[in-house]
Amino acid sequence: PRTLRDFITHHLQYTFSVKATAPLREAVADILIPPLQRTGETRIVDVCSGGGGPLIAVLPHLSARLGKPVTARLTDLFPNEDAFRAIESETKGAATGELRSVSAFDVPQDLGKFQTVFTALHHFKPEDAKRVLADAAAKGRSIAVIEPFNRKATIPTTIGGFLLGWLRTPFMGRMTVARFLWTYPVPIAPLVLAWDGCVSCLRAYTPNEMLAMGREVASHYEWEAGERVVVLPMAKLTLTYLTGEPAGQSAPPDEDRRLSTPDCAEREPTQ
Repeated sequence: PRTLRDFITHHLQYTFSVKATAPLREAVADILIPPLQRTGETRIVDVCSGGGGPLIAVLPHLSARLGKPVTARLTDLFPNEDAFRAIESETKGAATGELRSVSAFDVPQDLGKFQTVFTALHHFKPEDAKRVLADAAAKGRSIAVIEPFNRKATIPTTIGGFLLGWLRTPFMGRMTVARFLWTYPVPIAPLVLAWDGCVSCLRAYTPNEMLAMGREVASHYEWEAGERVVVLPMAKLTLTYLTGEPAGQSAPPDEDRRLSTPDCAEREPTQ
């Protein structure tokens, strides 16, 4: 139901926007700045944006560090028109929503040459995740995938998801009657948030797996994958990322920068 879906997306946005998570936003900016500088792009098309996504909170950091305005076009297969309009107003037009349905498998060419996929690749089975990467490569678009989930963090993410879903609900989004009822008298919403975090961790791809997918679908691209550990006041979070650019557009990265995790066994297809 939309009430529960919005509950999850509002929590993700809140996590990325509060003062305490400034190191998280800086870490995301650290990942995005180099490919943005190499491409010269200042317009980002974000796929699978849901109700807005983490990119909204990162845009000011990108603009400040690049010294010029960076804008984003938010897209989704099922666009949340109300959320997109609210975000456009809140960001004074820096982030706008695409009201037509946009599949991550076929992102229109006119939306830009730099694509992001935030907290979404784990929703796709391996073959479908490769379709997302292949579509970007087929259209000559640079792409950055950023995930805050990993399999090693399954238990703390599950427990933390429930506690945070219960404790911080009054401070994020609009406290509707439905949200209050599904959070406190009957804590269904925190349980859904905990379950979503648990499954997201179990389905998360490692840097090695994402790098292998990128190289398989577009050998002519320069791919870089790795992890960044972010230390927050009361937690430690590991960001997993993959970036891809047309060959010759980026400076040749050394092997340590291309892959910062050890080899791992091939994963079973996500069910």
